[in-house]
Amino acid sequence: MTSNGSKRVVALIQARMGSSRLPGKVLEEISGRTVLEWCVDAARNSSRVDAVCVATSQEARDDAVFDWCRANGVELYRGSESDVLARVHDAARALSADVVVRLTGDCPMLDPAVIDQVIWLQELTGADYASNTHPSTWPDGLDVEVFTFDALSRAHAEARLPSEREHVTRWMRANASRLRTETLVCPLPGLHRRRWTLDEPEDLARLRAIAACLPSSPRPGYLDIAGAEDALSEGVSTPGGSEAIAQRNAQLPAALMADLEVRAWAPGNYARSNAALADVEARVPLASQTFSKSRVVLPVGEAPLFISHGLGCRVWDIDGNEYVDLVSALLAVSLGYCDADVDEAVRRQTTRGISFSLATELEFRLAEELADIVPCAQSVRFGKNGTDATSAAVRVARAHTGRDEVVVTGYHGWQDWYIGTTTRNKGVPAQSYAGTHRVAGDDLGKVEELLAARGDRIACVMIEPVFPDRDQGRAHLSELRALTQRHGVLLVFDETVTGFRLALGGAQEYYGVDPDLAAFGKGMANGYPLSCLVGAADIMGEMREVFLSSTFGGEAASLTAALATIAKMRREPVIESIWATGAKLRARVDAIVAENGLADVISLKGVDPWVGVSVHDHDRATAMEIRTFLMKEMMRLGVLVTGSHNISYAHDDAIVELVSRCYARVVPALAGHLERGDLGDSFTCEVVRPVFQIRAG
Repeated sequence: MTSNGSKRVVALIQARMGSSRLPGKVLEEISGRTVLEWCVDAARNSSRVDAVCVATSQEARDDAVFDWCRANGVELYRGSESDVLARVHDAARALSADVVVRLTGDCPMLDPAVIDQVIWLQELTGADYASNTHPSTWPDGLDVEVFTFDALSRAHAEARLPSEREHVTRWMRANASRLRTETLVCPLPGLHRRRWTLDEPEDLARLRAIAACLPSSPRPGYLDIAGAEDALSEGVSTPGGSEAIAQRNAQLPAALMADLEVRAWAPGNYARSNAALADVEARVPLASQTFSKSRVVLPVGEAPLFISHGLGCRVWDIDGNEYVDLVSALLAVSLGYCDADVDEAVRRQTTRGISFSLATELEFRLAEELADIVPCAQSVRFGKNGTDATSAAVRVARAHTGRDEVVVTGYHGWQDWYIGTTTRNKGVPAQSYAGTHRVAGDDLGKVEELLAARGDRIACVMIEPVFPDRDQGRAHLSELRALTQRHGVLLVFDETVTGFRLALGGAQEYYGVDPDLAAFGKGMANGYPLSCLVGAADIMGEMREVFLSSTFGGEAASLTAALATIAKMRREPVIESIWATGAKLRARVDAIVAENGLADVISLKGVDPWVGVSVHDHDRATAMEIRTFLMKEMMRLGVLVTGSHNISYAHDDAIVELVSRCYARVVPALAGHLERGDLGDSFTCEVVRPVFQIRAG
């Protein structure tokens, strides 16, 4: 071992005997050595570590760890069993550490070279915290976290939640807005699906089998371990990709449940958000690029305003608060934040370039994929957001029919032809939307009336095709399809939300009705900016003359993200999962609302992957007062929700349980306020006002 410049680097290995799933696991033997010895040996073989210490608890059952360390000449520190953050902090202070390398005693396959790389990353970047774990790109069991003693001391002083005391680095990761954090990304694809850690008896059997294939000297690296695992006989159980990832995240729900009990009695902390708002708004009008992400739709003062980072189905604000995210970037995130497969594909593409001087083959590859999965997609053109695609649809429809007017039934973007029909029409010339007719999405009679009166002037009918009942939706869309065909009007599906959510091929696949044109966006690239217009070849052929040109329409990172997203949706039960998860959450919330006698006040509408939380006036409170209360209280408990449950693949049963428990606290409190008639008196913020209401309910 050599010194890391003038800074003392200490490796602290957390180890205890009290595992609930495999008691005494750190002293189990693998190839004649205890698991703890494997871990200590890895730390000692790091070229950047100056001292190695095992940090265990003061409980009597951990005397065995003490005895092993004493017998093997390993330094030991004993501290609190439950307050692990304090234990690690005090151990680091006792050893005069400037930089701490945190390892765990259940990872026998730790690679000294990987430990060195994370230490180098922290040193070269000056990071307060560096790891190879967030997001996960390495095998589970190679986990290395490196942080300064100063960062550890800040965490020790400020961490309040039970999860932040039990899990040493949760506060640091949560406060990425206040600390400099870095991640070492694995250079090889797909290794995050491998599991080399020890939690269950099955893990021990697998690790023993792997170790039996490894050389005793020199210490094997992760490539040796991967090779040995691949060489294992079929008789050894190896978890698959999704199973391994689920096991990696198994402790998360329990940690958040414990935090819920604390957050329920504490006021929300949004000090940094509130302090930043005025400065940000002075430079960025509205302090956001999107109305639906801005202060306009939030209970300012009792809500987060700025997000720092996300992972899976969770996000963190700049105050370090963690949330289960039921907004999912306004449904743009379909798989989850930092999805390993999508981000890995994008990283590969960044080594080749992003924007080019000519078209790329990626455009054709993705167009072919879309043609294969979307029923109406004979031809494809790309944009960056939903408005690009819906506006292109209107222009193409006008060109193809020689007509100017359009019928719209939902929210279709911010361009003049549509937004002029709403209350947000400042700066929009009246003539630009004079030919746009708005009707309710389920009002087929009104559409028929318009087409009968003005059919020779109407180019298209655009609908957001979502109906709570599948048969009802199929019948409605089939009748609308026949109606538009009779009048020579094009039928356009705005599938910005429904695409890659109701079915892989969108609502048209789910309901079994094909439009002439369809606009897709949001979840098709798991949050990367991409949209598309697809449709019949003869209609889309108008684009050879219709001018639709975008510098970044063929931007390669987003095209790659879409290809990876679609590939994962084909490979794994993504659509089935979001339907099932959404249905379970819906049922739990419906039951909670009914139990509290508020079924007339709160109702869940829509389809299970995208359920709208509809609120209605009460005798003693307005609908917007009720919505404001629900939002601020759910956010205080750690659930980011505004007007709907936007389910992603990263939401699972444990998250449903957590969110349900939050509703089970908030809804009875709401019922109490309504019964007393004092809901408005409970606010320290202004009541939220709607941007405008388009969708029914």
